[in-house]
Amino acid sequence: MSNATNTSTVIPLQRYAELKGQIISRSFIPGYVVSSYFVSFLGAWTALELISRRTAIRGRYNWFLLAGSSFSMGGIAIWSMYYIGNRAIILDDDQPELQIVYSNGYTVISFFMPVAVLFLVFAAVGSNATINNTRVVLGGALTGFTICGMHYLGQAGIANYDCVYPVSFVVGAILIAVAASIVSLCIFFLFHLTWDTKWWKRPICASVLASAVSGMHWLASVGTQYRLKYLDPSLAKIVSRILPVIVALVLSLCCCIVLLLTMLSAQWRLAKLAKRAHQVVLTAAIFDYEERILVSPEGFLPHKTITDAWVERSLDDVFSVSHPVFLWMFRTSRNWTSVVKLLPAMRNHVHRVGLQRWVGSKFEGNLLKESGSPIEDYSLVFRELFCLAAGELARDLHEPLDQIGVLYDEITITGQQEVNKKGRKKYSPDADLEGLSGSGKGQILFLVRLVNRHAAEHLQHAGFLFAEPANVVPLLAATLHVGPKQLTHRIDALRYYAAGDRMLKPGVHVAIFAIRASLGAGRHGFDVLARKDAQNQLPTMQFPFDALEDWKLEYLKTMDGMTMAQVGKKLVAALRLNPSARERQLAKHIFDTIEAIKEEGDDPVFSDSKLIATPIQAPCRGVTEDSPPGFATLITFRLILPVHSRAPGQKLMFIPLNFFKMQQQVYKNSPDHDIFARKTHREFAPMLDLEDSQPERWNEVEAGKAGSRRNAVAFKQRRYSRIMVEKSSEATLVDVKFHDGGQALVDGKYAGAKPEATCRQISSTSPRTLGNSEKPAQVDSKQHGAGAKVKEGEEKQTYIDEMFTIAIAKR
Repeated sequence: MSNATNTSTVIPLQRYAELKGQIISRSFIPGYVVSSYFVSFLGAWTALELISRRTAIRGRYNWFLLAGSSFSMGGIAIWSMYYIGNRAIILDDDQPELQIVYSNGYTVISFFMPVAVLFLVFAAVGSNATINNTRVVLGGALTGFTICGMHYLGQAGIANYDCVYPVSFVVGAILIAVAASIVSLCIFFLFHLTWDTKWWKRPICASVLASAVSGMHWLASVGTQYRLKYLDPSLAKIVSRILPVIVALVLSLCCCIVLLLTMLSAQWRLAKLAKRAHQVVLTAAIFDYEERILVSPEGFLPHKTITDAWVERSLDDVFSVSHPVFLWMFRTSRNWTSVVKLLPAMRNHVHRVGLQRWVGSKFEGNLLKESGSPIEDYSLVFRELFCLAAGELARDLHEPLDQIGVLYDEITITGQQEVNKKGRKKYSPDADLEGLSGSGKGQILFLVRLVNRHAAEHLQHAGFLFAEPANVVPLLAATLHVGPKQLTHRIDALRYYAAGDRMLKPGVHVAIFAIRASLGAGRHGFDVLARKDAQNQLPTMQFPFDALEDWKLEYLKTMDGMTMAQVGKKLVAALRLNPSARERQLAKHIFDTIEAIKEEGDDPVFSDSKLIATPIQAPCRGVTEDSPPGFATLITFRLILPVHSRAPGQKLMFIPLNFFKMQQQVYKNSPDHDIFARKTHREFAPMLDLEDSQPERWNEVEAGKAGSRRNAVAFKQRRYSRIMVEKSSEATLVDVKFHDGGQALVDGKYAGAKPEATCRQISSTSPRTLGNSEKPAQVDSKQHGAGAKVKEGEEKQTYIDEMFTIAIAKR
C-alpha cells in the first residue's frame, strides 16, 4: 500500500518538472461561474440601493452611504466576484499543487483598490439632487476601468503562474466593462432623477452592472493563458486559495442581509404611509431657492402622525379652518417660542392621561377611551399632540422648532378614491383636496417654509434632499390616495404660500368688505370675501396717492353711505363740472381705482356695496424685514350678501370670518404674539403643577384597583379641566353664541333682530368679544365639552372688528 502511494507521488513530480515554464491547460466549473455572477449582482444591487439614498455631498449620513456603496460595489460586486470566478478555473487535471495560488499582499491591495477608487467615483457623481450627466458618464467609465484594474491587479497577485494576455481580449474586456458600466449608471440615475422608484428597476440596473463585471472577467479569463513558474506542494498555499472564497461568501451573505433589511424597511414605510393617508398628519413642505421641495431619499415628504382621526363629538364639531383648535394651532405655528419650553410637560401630560401611543412612538395616537368615547380634555390633548408632532418633525430635520415652518391656511383631505366598474381603484379628476372631514379619510396639516442655500445644504446633510415637485408627485399621490393633478395644484399653492409676502403695501387703498352668513356642518357666524392668493387680505386696490389730507377726507365724506354705482356717477359728474382742479384730479384717481377693483372682482354685485368714508387703519409692511409693521389706510365699501351667494370672479373666495380675523394678529413682529404666549403659558401652568405635585398620591392612584390608566386619572383630569377652561388660549379663539332672541342673517337681512341683540351678535364672529367690558361671555359648550366662561383678552380689536361693527350697524 505504501509502495503504491510512493509511486503515485514520484510519477507526478517528474511530470511537474516537465510542465515548468509550459502553458497549462484549463477548464471551468459551471457552478462557480453562475455563483460569481450572482455575487456580483448582489453587490451591485446593494451599492445602488445605498447610493440611491444619498442626499448630499457632506454629512455623516451621506458619508456612511458613500462608504457602504463603494464597499458593496468594490469589495463584493468586483473583488468577491473575481475570486469566486477564479475558483471556477481548473488547471490541468485538478491536481492541488497545480492550482492557482495568490499572494496575500496583492489580495489585500486588490480589495482596497476598487473600494477606494469607487468611493471617489461615487463622490464625484454627486448626490441625487445634483446629478450631472457628464459626471455620470465619466463615473461609469471610471467604474469600468476600476473593474479592469482590479482584475489585472488580482491576476498580478498569482504567485505560481505567469499570465499571458492576448491584446484583443484585453481591449474587448475593457470595452465591455466601460460600456456596460456607463449604461447601467446612466439608466439608474435617470430613473432616480425622475423618482421612478419601482423596486424592480434597481435590480435591472444591478444586473447590467454585474454583467459589466462578469462579462469583462470571463472574456479576459477565456483569453488568459497560464505559464507555470514553480511548484510548491505546501498545503498552506492551498489554504490561501480557499480563504478569499470564504471571505467572498461571507460578504455576499452580508449583502443579502442588507438587501433584506432594505426591502423590509421599504415595505414597512409604504404600509405606514398608506395608513397615514387615513390619519391626521403633520407634514413639512419645505422649498429651496430653486423651488424644489424637500423629500426623504424614498421621495416622501417629512411627516408625523398627530392622531388616528379627529373625533367629531357633535354635528357641529367638524375639524376645519374655522375650528378653535385649528385656529390655536395656526396661531401657535407663528409663535413657536410660546410652546418650546412646554414640550416636556406636554409629553408627560400625554402619558399621564393614559395615552401611551403618542407621536414619536411605535404606535399611533388614539384619543378614544376603551368605551369609544373621546378622552377627557380632548381638544387640549389634540393640541399637545400637534406640538409634539412638530417637535419630532423638527428633530428629524435637525432644526430648532421655531424654524420648522408655519401652518398652511387650508386642510388637505387624503384617502379620496373611487372604484370603477372593474374593481380597480382610480382617482377622480374633479376631487377637491379641501373639504369637511367626512369627505375624506385623512387630513394633512402642512407646515410650509422657504429656505436659503445655507439652510438647504443643512437639510441635505441631515439625510434629506430637494426634488422637482413634478418628479415626486406621482409617488406622493399614490401614497396619499389623491389625484396627481390636485396634488400638483396643492404643492404649487404651498410654494406660493411659503414665498409670498401677504401684507398690504404702505399707502391708501380701496377695500371691499363683503360678508355672508356661514353654512355647512361645523360652521356658524359669517364668511368674508378674501383674495385666493392671499387669504388674509381683503380685495383691495391701491390709490395713486400716499396720504389722505383733510380736504380729501372732506371730499370722501360727501359720498359716505353711497353705493359704488352712485359713487361712480358722482365722480363722473365731478370730472365734468367740479371747478376745482385738485378735486377733479382726486375724483379721477378714485374713479380709476374703483373701476380697477370692480374689474378684479368681475361681478356687478360690487355695485351695491356702500362706502365707509371714515378711514380705517390696517397693518402693512414695515420699512425693513425686521422692523415693526406700519399702517396702511383703507377706504372701504361694505356689503352683506345673501346666504347662498358665491364668490364673484375667479380671484376671490369666501373664508370663515373668525379665521380671517385671527390672521390679522399673526403677522411678523405683531405685538399680539407676546399676549398669546402669555395666555398659552397661563393655560398650561396648571398642567405643570399637576405633573410635579403629590407624586406619592399619584403612584397610589396609578396602582389602584381600576387598572386602567385612563380611569385612574379621570378625577384629576376633571379637576384639571375646570381649571384649564377658564384660562384656555383656545377659548379666546372660539365663536361665542348668545341666545337672546336675535335671529340669523337671511338674504342679507336680520329677521326681526333687535338692535341690542345685533350688537351682541357681532362678537359671535370674533375670536374675542368686541367690547371692553370685563363681563365674561358664555362659550359654546360643544367646542369644549363643558360650559365655561371666557374673560376678555388683552388684545386690541383688529380693523376687521371695526369694519364688521360698521357694516352691521349700518346694514
